[in-house]
Amino acid sequence: MAEMNRERLEVRRVKAKRALSYQKRQILLCAGTGCIAGGSLKLYDYFKEECTRRGLDVYVGLTQESETEEVTEPKGDGVYLKKSGCHGFCEMGPLVQIEPDGILYTHVQLEDCDEIIEKTIMKGEVVERLLYELDGVKYPKHDDIPFYHRQHRVVLENCGTTDAEDIDEYLEIGRAHV
Repeated sequence: MAEMNRERLEVRRVKAKRALSYQKRQILLCAGTGCIAGGSLKLYDYFKEECTRRGLDVYVGLTQESETEEVTEPKGDGVYLKKSGCHGFCEMGPLVQIEPDGILYTHVQLEDCDEIIEKTIMKGEVVERLLYELDGVKYPKHDDIPFYHRQHRVVLENCGTTDAEDIDEYLEIGRAHV
């Protein structure tokens, strides 16, 4: 691999920005320690296999095979599958977030994956029973959950919303905030 310099880094950022703009439906699985202990990596594998089996194109990152490879827009229906960093809500894990809708599912188990694919990914419907509930109120969106309201994340502001294993995504997200 060639040595990284400012010019190559800028090319990498531009490609990452283009690839991120192509992403429509995303499944983010929390890959924090608590969620992994609860089985989130098994959920990741299942989502990948089942979405492919159902004919959905599954994209797992922004990376290219080489520096000269162009990032192209995915063809047809597809879903981006990502392992995100910890959401900080470990007691509710494993957590699955659906973007761009901001839907957060809690206590997700393998037997819930088919319903998430059928209802949320393919039809845009919310699976009510997997939503966070407090005092009889269900919260479909991550941003609406009271647990997060008093938090102001600085260093970890993108944790839980980006692919924890993709440096290109971090480069582009970081660039957007400069």
